[in-house]
This record gives sequence, C-alpha cells and structure tokens, in this order.
Amino acid sequence: MLDSATEKWSRDGPRADIRVAAAAVVGCQVVAVTAGDQSGAIANACLVVVLAAAASSERSGESSRTAYLVLAFLPLLALARVAMPQNSIPNDLWELVVAAPLVAGSVVLVAIVDPGVVRDARTRLPLRRQLAVASVGVPAGLLAFGVAHGVGEGADGSGFAAATIVVLFMAGVFDELLFRGLLQLSLARIYGQGAFIVAALLYTAMLLGNSATTVVLGGLLGLGFGFLVARSSALLAVAVAHGTANVVWLVLARDLF
Repeated sequence: MLDSATEKWSRDGPRADIRVAAAAVVGCQVVAVTAGDQSGAIANACLVVVLAAAASSERSGESSRTAYLVLAFLPLLALARVAMPQNSIPNDLWELVVAAPLVAGSVVLVAIVDPGVVRDARTRLPLRRQLAVASVGVPAGLLAFGVAHGVGEGADGSGFAAATIVVLFMAGVFDELLFRGLLQLSLARIYGQGAFIVAALLYTAMLLGNSATTVVLGGLLGLGFGFLVARSSALLAVAVAHGTANVVWLVLARDLF
C-alpha cells in the first residue's frame, strides 16, 4: 500500500504541488498590489523561502526542482522592486540594473541544477522560419499601441531615445528567457503543451500594479509568445519578437503616429 501511495505521488504529486505553488505566486502578487508594499513584501519573502525549501527537498524530481527555483524568482523580482524602488534610479536603467542580474543568475542556477532545460531551449528551426517568428513583434507592437491609444493610454515622454529603445528591447528578451524559457520549459515536462498557459498566467500576475491596459495587453502578448515557443521551440526568435514589440508599442509607434 505504501508503494502504491509513493507511486501515485511520483506520478501526480509534482503536478499538484507546482499547481499550488503557481497559485501562491499569483496570490502573493495580488496581495502586494491590494495590501501595499509592506504586506506584499512579507508575503513574497515567505513564498521565496518556501519555494527554495521545496526545491531542496529530496522528493522533488529534477523538473519539479527546476520549476520551484524559477517560481521563486518571480516573487524575488517583486521584492527587488520594494527594496529598490524605481524612482531611486533612472527608469531607463531599472530593467538592466535589477531584472537582468536576477534573470542571469536564474539561468546559471537552473543550468547547474537541470542542464536539460537549457538543452531543451535550443531549436533546429531553419533560420528563415526563425526570422519569420521574430518579425511577429512588429505587428504585435502595432496592435498593442493601437489598443492602448484607443483607450486613451499613451507612453510617457517623447522623442526617439536610443537608451530607452535598448532597455525596452532587452526587457522583452529577459522576460522571454525567464517566463517562456526557464519557467515554461520546466513546466512543460509536467503539464505538457499546456504549460504556456500557466507561464502566461504567472507573467500576467507579475504585471499587476501597472495600468489595467498594460496588464491585459501584456498578458495577451505573453500568452501569444508562449504559444509560439510551445509550437516552434524558437525561444530566441520569440525573445527578439517580444523585445521588438516593446519598442514598437512604447516608442516607435508613438513617434510615428
């Protein structure tokens, strides 16, 4: 009977546990937005500790351990925003100063714990098809700009800022490496092709605190990019598409129209 229970957990346990962990990440982001920075910081700090402990558990399989580690980085990003508010450094540098090191660290850590995730991120898709996937960022950015403009929400600032373009592009690339790369690929071993929906939900949760338009449009773009990664495995091409969409949506389309 014990063997039967152990076999059942090995089959169903990781899926159920990670479902709870993903729901906890979403819940903590809702708390952070509705209850304020202090309560949200406490909730996220506790969640990081719990997920890190789960990743070190002996009963965690390789894919589960990877998922726990990546999930822990999501509330860690929120904690970083509380510890170093955006207005303490130039906005253009925020993603490079805070998000980039965290994502780079997560890539290195996951590569050590589970090299298979990095291996799964590689694609043999022909270059022509990768370029076609990357080009999706232009219409996606134009569509997002059109919707945002239609509801009366425009980007702050004016003019063609090279530094802003670089940062927005890299922010899109970092988002893909973390959410559609490490997170989605690790969850795919547990949830299969439907993992992109879970990753998109978590990505949308991390956008909470921005305007409703940004949350909705960002969530829909994340869902679309996740679908592209699931179908094509062209992670780097999709990362370029996301960065391009950011630039078109928030800078180029504003200056052109």
